[in-house]
Amino acid sequence: MDNETQDLLVSVSEGILTIKLNRPTEHNSLSQAMVLEMIDVVTSAEHDPHVRCILITANGSTFCSGGDLNSGPLTDPSADIATLMEEGINRLLITMERSPIPIICAVNGIAVGAGLGLALAGDIVIASRSAELYPSFSRLGISLDGGTSYFFTEGAGLARATAMCLLADRISSEEAHHAGLLWRIFDDDDLENEALNIAGRLAQRAPLALAAIKAQLSDSVGGNLSSCLSREVRDMSRMLKTEDFSEGLQSFQEKRKPRFTGR
Repeated sequence: MDNETQDLLVSVSEGILTIKLNRPTEHNSLSQAMVLEMIDVVTSAEHDPHVRCILITANGSTFCSGGDLNSGPLTDPSADIATLMEEGINRLLITMERSPIPIICAVNGIAVGAGLGLALAGDIVIASRSAELYPSFSRLGISLDGGTSYFFTEGAGLARATAMCLLADRISSEEAHHAGLLWRIFDDDDLENEALNIAGRLAQRAPLALAAIKAQLSDSVGGNLSSCLSREVRDMSRMLKTEDFSEGLQSFQEKRKPRFTGR
């Protein structure tokens, strides 16, 4: 699956699929072509037994500045923005959520607009100490997009999300971590290695178990205890019949690292 285009760098190594935004001179703004390519890459990974974890990050000092305001359709009055959003960024975010593969977003710089939504769409979100989240929408006279209305309220709660998005101030990585939007922050020079370390840990875990856990947690949002318990019963009954569980149990008894196969 290794690939290199002008705007995206895609590679697979030791079970980790890395997607790196590669438009540093344009602040890694998202063209529709980039978004569609990311959808294809994430979707294809589901059928690649060599991929156990996906890592999304960027080259340069900006993680992602959102939609391309210079050469993209966002400033074209004749563009069908609704269709472009539904088939582009919205579909990408849903694809990431539904993917059975755990996804890490390593935010190495400022994340703005739809790029902010992309940053927060990871199952595990980490950031460099100098990174910033910037919900700049109201400053531009537009409303939220890129899933930010969902990610901010789910992560930070309604009170904090409302203030952050209405005031549209830059949010430091420390503040974002404190608010519950990020899992951890690391020194700038350590972010890439830490991201690869976390991805490597996930790549060694049982894929079926990770997929089930990811789906369980996603479905729990807005649910209730009864429905969560019912899903846990169904999933556990299925997990106990897998080869990976047998291997996990045997490796525990033999005090060695498990060798999971995804079966």
